[in-house]
Amino acid sequence: MASPFSTPDLPALLLVHRVCTPEVLAELERRVRDGWIHVGTLLVSRGVLDATQVERVLALQRRKPTRRFGDLVVELKLATLDAVESALEEQRERCPHLLELVLADARCDQARALEVLRVHVRQLEGTVAQFLGLVDPSPVDGG
Repeated sequence: MASPFSTPDLPALLLVHRVCTPEVLAELERRVRDGWIHVGTLLVSRGVLDATQVERVLALQRRKPTRRFGDLVVELKLATLDAVESALEEQRERCPHLLELVLADARCDQARALEVLRVHVRQLEGTVAQFLGLVDPSPVDGG
């Protein structure tokens, strides 16, 4: 499963801004993928969920692909919001984000990485604003 800590356009931004080589980027993306721990795995390891419950949530998530695993767990009353948030915090602590690895890697250009971070945050802000209906995503008519 791909990590959500790397949005599809982030690797492209890193390459376009020449933050690192394609080979270095591929290695860092592999480290993100290999280090990813699903929140369901964490909830099972804590004894909050069992394998049958995880399968139930995953089946529901296949029918509702826009719903997050933790939200469904709480909605189904399989765990408390506190338990899910605690597992998510552990996930954030234990699973690297691609930008964290880029900023820590001497083979990457740190100044360019910070510029990518600025661009990426602006893109995310625009996406959130569209999602919340705060901006109109349609193109502006020049006439």
